[in-house]
Amino acid sequence: MDGSRGCGMNGIPEINSVKNLVDVLTYFIYTCSVEHSATNFPQYEQYAFPPNFAALLHGHPEDEKADIDAIMPTREEMFSTIKIMKVLTLVFTNSLGNYEDVYMREMDTDGRNFVAAYDMIN
Repeated sequence: MDGSRGCGMNGIPEINSVKNLVDVLTYFIYTCSVEHSATNFPQYEQYAFPPNFAALLHGHPEDEKADIDAIMPTREEMFSTIKIMKVLTLVFTNSLGNYEDVYMREMDTDGRNFVAAYDMIN
C-alpha cells in the first residue's frame, strides 16, 4: 500500500503526512477497539430476546390488528438470532492485531499480508 487514493479504500483520505497517518490510524484503532466494544458487547441483553428486536417478522405489526404471536419469528428463526447475537457479543481479550489461527485462515490474501507486515514491524 503506497498511501495514494487512501490505500485504495473509499472514504479514507490520501495519506500525505505523518499527522494525516496518525489521524487515520487513530480512527481505525478507535473503531476496532473502543467503538466496537461499546456497541457490540452489550447487545446480547437487548437483541437476544426476539420480542424486543425481532430480526424477522411474518407480517406488518403497524398495519395488522392480528395477534403479535402470529407474526413473530419461528422457533428456529429465534434461535438463529440468539446464536448470531451471542457470537457478535463475545468478548475477546486478545490485543488488536493478535489473531488466532482460525481467523487468519478465513482472511483474504491482502488481510494476511497486512498482518504479516504488521508483525514484522512490531
